[in-house]
Amino acid sequence: MQDSTTNFDTPYLTEKERDVLIDIAVGLTDRAIAERRYLSRRGVTSRLHSLYRKLRISIGRTPKGAQLYNLRNRAVAVAFFHGLLTRDTLRQHEQLWQKGEEDGGLRN
Repeated sequence: MQDSTTNFDTPYLTEKERDVLIDIAVGLTDRAIAERRYLSRRGVTSRLHSLYRKLRISIGRTPKGAQLYNLRNRAVAVAFFHGLLTRDTLRQHEQLWQKGEEDGGLRN
């Protein structure tokens, strides 16, 4: 099976798409992303769909019809492959999150 993500140029992501990518990489739910980014849940879904489109990620199916990828996990993997995410970026955001400096009002 050929991976459709291996034969295209690195996509351009808007700052808002990159923010949502980082949020899913650190494991936030749609609801948490919505609260953190001051979006509706529909707004989060819209950004995720835009992100998947730019990263050329589709559900894909096995020969027996099972969903091939978890789209969020696949987006993070493809982003790392193309250098859109780095370990240092995630470490920085995780440290800020743990200190409560980048919570978007999610923690007390």
